Amino acid sequence: MSKQEFLTQLRKGLSGLPQADIEERLTFYDEMLEDKMEEGLSEDEAVLAAGPINEIIAQIVADTPLTKIAKERIIPKKRLSVGKIVLLVLSSPIWIPLGIAAISVILSLYIVLLAVIFSLWTIFASFIVSSVASVAICIIFIIRGISLSGVAMLSAGIVCAGLSIFMFYGCMAITKGSFILTKKFAVWRALEDLYAQGKVKAIGVDNFTEDKLADFLFFNKVKPAVNMVECNPFYQRQNDLEYMQSQNIQMQAWSPLSAGAENVFSNPVLCDIAKKYNKSAAQIILRWLIQRGIVPVVKSANPARMKENIDIFDFEISENDMNAIAALDTGHTCFTARKNAKQVTDFLKKALEYRV
Repeated sequence: MSKQEFLTQLRKGLSGLPQADIEERLTFYDEMLEDKMEEGLSEDEAVLAAGPINEIIAQIVADTPLTKIAKERIIPKKRLSVGKIVLLVLSSPIWIPLGIAAISVILSLYIVLLAVIFSLWTIFASFIVSSVASVAICIIFIIRGISLSGVAMLSAGIVCAGLSIFMFYGCMAITKGSFILTKKFAVWRALEDLYAQGKVKAIGVDNFTEDKLADFLFFNKVKPAVNMVECNPFYQRQNDLEYMQSQNIQMQAWSPLSAGAENVFSNPVLCDIAKKYNKSAAQIILRWLIQRGIVPVVKSANPARMKENIDIFDFEISENDMNAIAALDTGHTCFTARKNAKQVTDFLKKALEYRV
């Protein structure tokens, strides 16, 4: 691939981003390829050394804030008409005070949150100071021959040190959680604005557990239309389903076939039920989800499998068979934890390699 072909494909792949961002990236890779060619590489070798074009595009898009992409793709770039400007000026005595009041409320809540976090860190610092002071007083008492009081102060110091450790991890979790929550709310506010303007028909979330979803609903005006979570015969999430139904939020299942984990396609219970209805185990699982009111999102690159996945509306699973599938629930995910970069990367690679 030549340098020009590389840059053309890069421009095409980044077409959804703001023009300024596209030009910045193109300039960067143009200069990078020139530098490699000056080092003695041929044009083809320089392009090859830059890496796969699809991975570069995916990384750039992933690094771009969602709000910037949404505004670029959805919000049309047009000027206000004279009539709208006049209307805004005439109605300013109403909307300006309301806007100031709304901003004041949001800032007040944020300040309260920061004050709570600051207070917790202050308590942590007081435990640290108390533990150090207790040890120092213990040494003084022992030097003066007041051993019993010295031991008591040492015990108090150890207790304060232990409490400070618990407080440290608690403060870290709350601080991290508050910043993550603030970021999520900011993105959701942008989506709410687009929804209010009629630019999008529905907005949703993914991987929100029952408790996180309840907290999210309390602080936002627009309910998510859908919440996409992992759901399959081995991780059925009945409590999450019931809560979402009570809030009129559609539950959507990613990886409904558990990516083949737990030998799902050869599971005796599923295979016996499949034989009874003259269907495959995969069709039984998808039909089971539909009957529970859950929308499955299933992936397949095989046209025959695609057709099979749709062919699930000419039968109904009996109550006894539904109960038999319900008994397969383990109550936990079928996948490994994704709490660090390696675990996330391994999970995504496995998802891309999975074929049904």
